[in-house]
Amino acid sequence: MKLFRLAGALLVLLTGHAHAFSYENNTVQLKMSESGYTIKSASFTVSAFSITAGQDPNGNIAVGETFSLSNSQFGFTIGRKGSTSVTQFFDQVSPGADNTNNSTPSSLNFALQGTLTLRLTGGVLGTYSQTYTFPGIVLAQQGSTFSNPWWFGGTSCTYIGSNQVTCPGT
Repeated sequence: MKLFRLAGALLVLLTGHAHAFSYENNTVQLKMSESGYTIKSASFTVSAFSITAGQDPNGNIAVGETFSLSNSQFGFTIGRKGSTSVTQFFDQVSPGADNTNNSTPSSLNFALQGTLTLRLTGGVLGTYSQTYTFPGIVLAQQGSTFSNPWWFGGTSCTYIGSNQVTCPGT
């Protein structure tokens, strides 16, 4: 088992209207903070989720759906409206000590739990690549007036400071 530190708490600019529902393209950039490693490819398969009521009427997010990394980003098409029910879900699967912000958010737009799979190269791997699987990862977005900060954590992650967590992977 190898541990990698995964950075989170990235910002996404708000492009929609604050009062009317619309689907938004919510993107989060995934970066490695472990020196010398590069992400060759990545996927995230949803195992559970919570979305504020009325913010995904077409069912764009579903259990079992897999999202692939594109240009170092995952994209999720969901509306943006915060609710405490999403926060409660997030806090159950990634409490304060298990997420990048080391706290509980006040209101979240959505939270997705699933398995993150990374294909890495570099570091001790050199030019070879190796696939690592991180179960129980949670990606969540919080809404605010000018930005939509992301929360990253998981059932086995531990906050280590500076918006970073350590998550065990195989």
